[in-house]
Amino acid sequence: MTTMSQHARQLLSDQVEILTRLNETLRIEYDIMNTQKTDEVQKISEQKQNLVNDLEALNQNWQDFLRSQKAEFTLKGIRTAILKLEKAEPQKLPMLWEQLGDLSQTCQHQNTINGAVVTLRQQVTQQALEILRGQTMGSGDTYDNKGGQQSGGGLGHTIAKA
Repeated sequence: MTTMSQHARQLLSDQVEILTRLNETLRIEYDIMNTQKTDEVQKISEQKQNLVNDLEALNQNWQDFLRSQKAEFTLKGIRTAILKLEKAEPQKLPMLWEQLGDLSQTCQHQNTINGAVVTLRQQVTQQALEILRGQTMGSGDTYDNKGGQQSGGGLGHTIAKA
């Protein structure tokens, strides 16, 4: 029979393992984006989504576990439950909880970096499309050939048509 502290340790260990894999996946995603291996983007996105789905399932397990402990599914509720269960497994649960927090922050940081890369690439692509369409770049005012002010985004000469 599994004790409550063993169940909590297993939940934390599973989350640490999945976050470790997610962090590695995010690093691979970053490398793929920087080497522009577009054929691998779909595969890594699917892997990332599967890991996020696994984390969501574990979060549901945590909610069920905390309900059984009459604790809330909040940081405070989880900490309280861990501290209560720590007596059965001194140091293991708090250590796993701390490791989980560190990994969560690392994943969040890497995901923010990856998001910035995606945003930058979208902006560059959008600017290239605007140039090809003959639209002026930027939304600020520009001046015509007589020095008069005209609003940005106007059409100029189209370079290409699709």
